[in-house]
Amino acid sequence: MPWPDQARIAARLEELWQIARGPGGGADRPAFSLAEAEAMRLVAGWAREIGLDPGLDRHGNLWALPAGWSGPVVTAGSHVDTVPDGGRYDGALGTVLGLELALGLTGGERGESEGDARAGVLVCVAEEAPRFGAGTVGSRLLVGTLPESALQDLHDAHGCSAAAARREYLEALPELPRIEPPADRWVAHVAWSPAWPRRADWRSSSPATPVMLERCRCRGGETRWRPPPRWCSPSRPPREPRRPRRWPR
Repeated sequence: MPWPDQARIAARLEELWQIARGPGGGADRPAFSLAEAEAMRLVAGWAREIGLDPGLDRHGNLWALPAGWSGPVVTAGSHVDTVPDGGRYDGALGTVLGLELALGLTGGERGESEGDARAGVLVCVAEEAPRFGAGTVGSRLLVGTLPESALQDLHDAHGCSAAAARREYLEALPELPRIEPPADRWVAHVAWSPAWPRRADWRSSSPATPVMLERCRCRGGETRWRPPPRWCSPSRPPREPRRPRRWPR
């Protein structure tokens, strides 16, 4: 797999950074906002450039899947919403690197036969959602640990519910087709890590139970795959809402 294009990564990060800025100079793309919708639109365009078909599921998550492919899919990616005055790389870097990973694996040795998986991108909506006193909203809706009805009970400081904000967010993206999540063929999701993987580590599971993996550095510099975070497991209750925090710029 070729190394990522550093110039392209930097240029895309700059485009996301310039979408909206907070009073402190940081990134300001709140959950289910028009700024988040604009960022999703940018990512969808980049996905088309590498031969992926982008679309939104009913929760608002962005999928970019291999065109014309009905076999197994492995996704990479992160999110594009931010905490107030968020950092340049929070979420954005994982999303941009997910595109680089999908591009690097396109046409490689994997994904050439029906039994192999091909690479796509998944960008979860409303992952950083202090606006509603919650977090990981899109991914928890996706895996079933957050019920749809909960969106009516989540409100921002102006009294807008998460359900109403999501409707506005979806209405701002009419050009993206609405799709069903590829649950029957989605076998894994790879999250960004501090160490860019030199090769793809494909971890398969039952098609009905996707494995979400996160690469992390361990003591001594070794890089391993750690267990899925709490929100990935339907058997565990959702975590408590987190306080907004400032990210380094």
